[in-house]
Amino acid sequence: MGRCRKPDSFSSGDVCGKAGLSSDRTESSCDAGRYKRVPSAKLALKSRRRLLFLAAFGVFVAVQGFYSFELSPEPYPSIRMPSFGVAPDTEGHFRSRVLTISIRYEDGSVVFPMASELMQDFRFSAARPSLDYMFLGEEARVDDQVLRWLRKQGTRLGNGSEPTVITFSVRATSVDIRTAKYLPGGEIQERQIRL
Repeated sequence: MGRCRKPDSFSSGDVCGKAGLSSDRTESSCDAGRYKRVPSAKLALKSRRRLLFLAAFGVFVAVQGFYSFELSPEPYPSIRMPSFGVAPDTEGHFRSRVLTISIRYEDGSVVFPMASELMQDFRFSAARPSLDYMFLGEEARVDDQVLRWLRKQGTRLGNGSEPTVITFSVRATSVDIRTAKYLPGGEIQERQIRL
């Protein structure tokens, strides 16, 4: 025998829709025509579909979790957010590359500009990556046009003095996030460009 269930929608003249029947429905209310009779086989099929969907979803999450936590550091998109490479390690050390720029002038003076000051023509957020690509990368080439631009920037930063050499020094180091101090060590990569 099937179970009683309230119909999905009522017509405006239906007594059940207006009366707001209580939850203690009896078999007689089914017989009175207020509720539809739903066969047990249909309910069992719906329940099986729901269980199958939940089981498949659970297996999917378990497989992704295993892949995410055991096989690959952090795939994206997955259960966890991806690593953005700028977080400190487990010891609280943040790896960094410290750049020092020095421009030597004919009169013997030296200026130490920030990357954003030298790369004034570039957006602030793109200054350092552009500088790394142009002057410190493996494929970095300095042609005549770049030399003229560097000379112009050096003259601007030296208040009109004529620049002779620009030096880019990069030191790989770490910062302790608890003390906000650089840790000793790290190689220094240096590149000099004669202007």
